Amino acid sequence: MPSSDERNIQESTGSQESTGSAYAHGDGDTGRAAAETVQVAQDNEADISPPRGETFPVVGVGASAGGLEAFTHLLKALPGETGMAFVLVQHLDPRHGSQLSEILAGSTAMPVRTVEDGMAVRPNEVFVIPPNSTMVLEDGVLRLSPRNPGLHLPIDSFFESLARAQGPRAIAIVMSGNASDGSQGVRAISRNAD
Repeated sequence: MPSSDERNIQESTGSQESTGSAYAHGDGDTGRAAAETVQVAQDNEADISPPRGETFPVVGVGASAGGLEAFTHLLKALPGETGMAFVLVQHLDPRHGSQLSEILAGSTAMPVRTVEDGMAVRPNEVFVIPPNSTMVLEDGVLRLSPRNPGLHLPIDSFFESLARAQGPRAIAIVMSGNASDGSQGVRAISRNAD
């Protein structure tokens, strides 16, 4: 015979069949965990979908054109397996190619890749924005579009997309910036931290 709590749940959902799931909760004063079984109707429409974005943290790192030394120091300090993906966004000269990936590869045990449109982010890898591009993160992949004329804020663009895509698993680091590039994106990530 179901307990009074089970009957209440069944009556409120109109279902006589139920499935159980257990969880632990604190005991208040003593702090001990106690197991409790909660009956949930099979036709329960609760949202049990996974959180948005990748299950691992994605770290956006922004720097101005002079940020090579800062990137190098950061990568040298990181172990080869962090469980995080690192996406480097630097202000690059739109008229020249970049060898940033090749230069940084000697600073870390992680693979360093220049981003191509549609490239999936993976943990324990470093992704570098190519020159003359704006980059965003959508559905676990990096998307590139041509740089628009006028004020170019690639760090803000990436960080804002990172906040939308990753929510609380988004991390932003601004090493150096051009004017205020990165500040709006950091605020977006801060707002989505919950």
